[in-house]
Amino acid sequence: GAVEKIIWNYKLSLEKKNNIVDIQYLNQVNKDNSDIVHIHIANLALESYNKGIPYIFSLHDHHVVHYGKNSGNYQQNLEAIKKSVVSITHAEYLIDFFDETDKLFYLPHGVDNTFFTGDGKPKIEHKLLCLANNGIGGDSSYDRKGFLYAIDAAKNLNLPITIAGPENNMEFFKHYPEYLKYDKLTLKCNEPSENEILELYRSHSIFLHPSALEAGHPNLTILEALSCGLPVVGTYEGTRPIKGLVKIQRDVKSVTDGIIHTIKNYKKI
Repeated sequence: GAVEKIIWNYKLSLEKKNNIVDIQYLNQVNKDNSDIVHIHIANLALESYNKGIPYIFSLHDHHVVHYGKNSGNYQQNLEAIKKSVVSITHAEYLIDFFDETDKLFYLPHGVDNTFFTGDGKPKIEHKLLCLANNGIGGDSSYDRKGFLYAIDAAKNLNLPITIAGPENNMEFFKHYPEYLKYDKLTLKCNEPSENEILELYRSHSIFLHPSALEAGHPNLTILEALSCGLPVVGTYEGTRPIKGLVKIQRDVKSVTDGIIHTIKNYKKI
């Protein structure tokens, strides 16, 4: 999952700066042997507080918006923020959403741009790519990542498209079997490794991200694609300008128009 990947990237990046970083279960943490305890899940943050362990909290949970401010999910995350030393989130809109606290700050995601690089080969043909885990809150039929918009746009333009990600995506397509009939659709929903993900970015020409809800703006896959020199056609709610991202709305016409614009201006984008 994305949170686990983020934790691992923090470890690798901090170790490059000569820090000692351990990934531990909470019952292994000794506050006397740790300068900083960084927690990424709300219930663990509250358990840490009850144990008397000060912590920094990272908020990654887009379900707080999905379920709303009256939900237990929102209240748990709010409590975790309030009881933290300081908290960070990777989506600007979540700062305003949590308007009951002044402890939450925005910190954009980063990626390893020594690993996520282009291969320098020119694109012979245009191929579209979606890489994500679809669904939300246990509902595998919910098109949070916009696969259906992407496939419909690909069909409009008669372009090949690959949908990649975890096996859970196959549960999504059980609800929409008619979309599997598009003869230029390729599914690679087999938990691709980091090396396989890198090859997907390198072997496609445009990354599609018509997402409805994210806890990262930009999120990891957008940054990985851009780092590989891959233009992105996607939704984006942040205020920071992102070169290489063509911002679209979540409808088929907007996605289609975004792809056409990207193809016409490919070298510049």
